[in-house]
Amino acid sequence: MGKRGPKPKFTDVTCPNEDCEDYCKVNNGNIIGNGTYKTKNGKVHKFHCKTCEKSFTSNSNTILHVFKN
Repeated sequence: MGKRGPKPKFTDVTCPNEDCEDYCKVNNGNIIGNGTYKTKNGKVHKFHCKTCEKSFTSNSNTILHVFKN
């Protein structure tokens, strides 16, 4: 079961959506955590941008994301 307590702040995560007003802006408070899942390469975090309402993972816009598709 997960740990209880205060939710982490994702201030170093930016929205990868180029059409978003907060694209590549840090410390805006628009990114919230949306869970995790395990892969053979390790844990992947899921995020949600409150500005553009898009969801993405910690693998978005990385070499791991490109090879998955």
